[in-house]
Amino acid sequence: MGLDLAKPIASSVARRLQPVDRPQRQRRSQVTALDLEGGWLHVVQAVARGDQMRLVRHAAAALPVPAGADPEDPLVLGQAVAAVLRELAIRPGQVVMGVRRAQVMLRTLSLPPAQRPSEIAAMVHFQISRDLPFRLDEALLDFKVLPLIESASPPPTPPAANPGAATDQPTRVLAAVVRRQTVVHYQALARAAGLKLVALGLRSLAGARGLEFCHRPSAGRCVALVSLRESEVIFDVVRDRALVFSRVGTLPAAPAAGAPPERSADEVIESVVLEVVRSLHSYEGTEGHEHIEGFFLAGTTGAEAQVAQVLSGRFGVAAQVVNPAVALTEAATNQARLNGALPAIGLALGALDPPASSFDFLNPKRPPVPRDLRRVRRLGMVAGALAVVLGVAGLRAHWIRQREQQRAELQQQIALATKNLAAYRLVRSQARTVLDWSAASRNWLDHLTLLSALLPPSQELYLTTISSSTRNTLTLGLRVRSGETVDRLSAALRAAGYEVKAPGITPATDRYGYRFQANLDLVVPEGVTNDLDQVVVEARPPPASRSPQMRNPPPGTERVVPGPGTADERLRRNRRPRDRGEGDE
Repeated sequence: MGLDLAKPIASSVARRLQPVDRPQRQRRSQVTALDLEGGWLHVVQAVARGDQMRLVRHAAAALPVPAGADPEDPLVLGQAVAAVLRELAIRPGQVVMGVRRAQVMLRTLSLPPAQRPSEIAAMVHFQISRDLPFRLDEALLDFKVLPLIESASPPPTPPAANPGAATDQPTRVLAAVVRRQTVVHYQALARAAGLKLVALGLRSLAGARGLEFCHRPSAGRCVALVSLRESEVIFDVVRDRALVFSRVGTLPAAPAAGAPPERSADEVIESVVLEVVRSLHSYEGTEGHEHIEGFFLAGTTGAEAQVAQVLSGRFGVAAQVVNPAVALTEAATNQARLNGALPAIGLALGALDPPASSFDFLNPKRPPVPRDLRRVRRLGMVAGALAVVLGVAGLRAHWIRQREQQRAELQQQIALATKNLAAYRLVRSQARTVLDWSAASRNWLDHLTLLSALLPPSQELYLTTISSSTRNTLTLGLRVRSGETVDRLSAALRAAGYEVKAPGITPATDRYGYRFQANLDLVVPEGVTNDLDQVVVEARPPPASRSPQMRNPPPGTERVVPGPGTADERLRRNRRPRDRGEGDE
């Protein structure tokens, strides 16, 4: 019973020891992306049917943040988001949001060749932990594997000594680190809005995914996506439809409402171009960088078209403004803010993509937990010992129950036997007597019959007692009138084959006129046989009837007292078991 417990415990330990790489989530079929930028909320809903994805709705509305409230307070933002969704009559369901580029640290890492995601995650965590400006327990890290860099020159030929060897290229990954408190901020915002937040991505990566879906640049192209905000410009490099570089730059703050303008449109454009140049210099310092073949502008500042013309003229490459309307299956709710929907589109599509192709700071890819094999072995030994102890305890309890049941049954039998002990002893004594009688192999009825025939008439002798012993001895108690009768009886018994011991005769007068009593011991030999057919019974006169005078004779008159009975009468009596051994009525 208890020994079977060792099987599930051992199987559980074995499963925990096996390092299995499982996907962190299944692909979703429908999602709603929420993007908060510059006091506005962009909502994009997307659905997936197999490998086909469609953007079914876009809406944009200003967040109703109360005057004087902190616009970064998650409770205030959550209530404002909930109000906008109610106004737009949108049921979001599963929601995905994105972290701003300024809140994330990005690194492109070149790692040793690896195939398993757990191995890559372990190397990424080890490499990034040395460059973090804050403690590792305050960070959440996720990564995505980048496509391999195709070198222009052919790979070197393997040495002739090892013709079968192959050169393994390193693994390139894009790692993103965000503070834990940032993730907590978005979670609190979702709770305040009553939303189910299932993923938290990166807006820069989402912009690259949206660009790939809206314009589908050809494979192998290296383009730059410039996203304009009120106070920042984000420069992202997309190669082979994957984000390989990202940088955020600051712009002069916009004047408050009603205040005189402090910057002109030309100054804003010049600041944007300056940040783009700085970003290009930073990009050219990365490993494996390629020439930028085009620029895409996105944003809602209104200066995107002018910036595109300046960049095209300065760098001599094509530059155009992203048009997300080509990817929508339905008309957008707010056409004026449609150009700012690119990050929301990318967030929705990234949530529908396989987990390995996007960032998710709610469910980051983690390295395998290091196994303490010594501790695991100890736990296995403890589990095995516990299973044995439970098995022994179970068997002991089972045996104790059996013994308790047997003891109860025996106690009942002992109580019943104690109650009937006297009867049992009597039966045993009687059985022992019967067995001894039977073991003697004597036909005592024949001896009694023979003795009844050999005894003299009752006028001379009558029998008072008869007893037997285990030594084949019969003892006769007699009352006789004279000693000659005893001698004559002894001679007849010897002639019949019995061994007669000398009788003891003592005077003892009774009321019937018998003057002596004698005890006669007869030893029955082993080989003696009684042939009753040869026995001759002496004829005996019937006893005289007793009259009152005979019962009380007059003095001086000789009184004739009949004996205890004739031999025939004694013979008949001896044949009845209840009168066996009795001589007189």
